[in-house]
Amino acid sequence: MQIEPVNIVQIAIASPAAIAAVGLAGRRRLRAIAAFLIVFAVHMTLNFVEETGALPQPVLVTPVLSLLYGPLIYLFVRGIIFKREPLVWRDLIHAVPAIIALFFTNWLLLIRFATILSLVGYVLAVIWTIWRYDRATKTYRSDAQALRLNWVIAVFAGFGILTTLDVLRMLTRASQTMEFQQAAYAGTLMAAASLLGVMVYFAVKRPRYFKGLTDEEFRTPEETTDTADSPSAAESEAFAQIEAIILREKLFRQPHLTLFDLANHTRLAERDLSRLINKVSGRTFCDYINAFRIEETARLLASGDLPEKTILEIAFDAGFTSKSTFNAVFKKDKGVTPSEYRRRGPNLSEQ
Repeated sequence: MQIEPVNIVQIAIASPAAIAAVGLAGRRRLRAIAAFLIVFAVHMTLNFVEETGALPQPVLVTPVLSLLYGPLIYLFVRGIIFKREPLVWRDLIHAVPAIIALFFTNWLLLIRFATILSLVGYVLAVIWTIWRYDRATKTYRSDAQALRLNWVIAVFAGFGILTTLDVLRMLTRASQTMEFQQAAYAGTLMAAASLLGVMVYFAVKRPRYFKGLTDEEFRTPEETTDTADSPSAAESEAFAQIEAIILREKLFRQPHLTLFDLANHTRLAERDLSRLINKVSGRTFCDYINAFRIEETARLLASGDLPEKTILEIAFDAGFTSKSTFNAVFKKDKGVTPSEYRRRGPNLSEQ
């Protein structure tokens, strides 16, 4: 039994992955990532066993486990997007390619290419799902920017790049020195563990006030109405009544205001309310509510009535939940940063 430095790396990252999996398994919407961590820990452990010669005959199943990573990340994303049960028995269909690959373990190169194709397919599925999710949250929630999942795409793309580099490393190993092979292998493992740590961090930090979308909300986000389709007099009047309720009751100050909440105040169906906002204002529900928050923040900053409060405190009082979101939408709307707007004060309106 011969142990190389890379084998120590394998055990060093397998142990915390297994511990994290146990800690996350009890969270219903994070079970897919817990399964991912378990597969990763088993993968590293089997690599250690095979490469150190701990078994007289190599098992050669570790490449097969790579076929499970794409499906598990997709199922993880699906679990944090939807209200419904994140994992069901029919999801085992995603494991079929890995099961089939068990009968072709001697065809290592074929399995490697199948892994790349699998990751590409699931990357596209994740991107499509997140794109639909972004549209849906902008339709139904005023805090949609705080719920974005761009970090998932970045992590998933990172795994795809690492897998591609690992295949290239395998294809060119004949021209590499042993030292380079060991260093490249260890670097790939540590990078994969780092990406996994990022994914776990964001999954745990995900806002708890988001309970997920229903299938109906995901399927039917409203499109912004064509400006050529002018609202009728009745629609404009109904919209004015909605706006009056929002302003009178300061509903925009609720940081996690949803279309459902506003529908309860206006006694309109969510679908009708969303269509009305889109048609008359030309904005999604999220952008429409944020416009009130921007105006409220701008009014207070320009007035100078709250010198003891920071800009961020005023923004949060107006309903914003994220500093980055607030800064971005404020500058886009007003053309200057919030600090510049406050510095100019009442003179801003004169320019």
